[in-house]
Amino acid sequence: GTTVNTNELDKYIITYSATNVDGFDGSVSRTVFVAPPKGDLVSSIEGLYLGNVQRTPAFAVTAQYSDMKYIYIWKTGANTYELSCALGGYYSIGRDYGYDFAFQGAVITANDIPANDFTTSQATAPGFGNVADITDFTVDPVNKVISFTSTADFGNGVFHIQLEQV
Repeated sequence: GTTVNTNELDKYIITYSATNVDGFDGSVSRTVFVAPPKGDLVSSIEGLYLGNVQRTPAFAVTAQYSDMKYIYIWKTGANTYELSCALGGYYSIGRDYGYDFAFQGAVITANDIPANDFTTSQATAPGFGNVADITDFTVDPVNKVISFTSTADFGNGVFHIQLEQV
């Protein structure tokens, strides 16, 4: 099989192969997620989340893509976090375009988590070359949900994202 680096947050696909005594080959794969620690959403927003996304112009009552596995938020400093996809996985997971189409690099600065006081930076999708701005970032510790809006720099690019902590 392949190896998993438990010090590196990532999704690993491990494949095991073997040949039986009759010469028949076989293989099986499994997926292993190395996730950040689970924050309490009062003092930390770290964790593994399911992404639920609605996109303009028709914000539906239900998400256009839901329960997308997985969006990561990990700690990068005393009160800073990075988000694996500023669109909640809309293109990278929902449309299955892959990681190059995740809007990466968004830094969330938690000025005061209980007061929902956050500062956010832009994210970029290498596959598109577009950026997204995050606004209205809020945390609901009771329901274990983070909500925000991302506006990407292409037409009709407003996304409402809800992350449910796993």
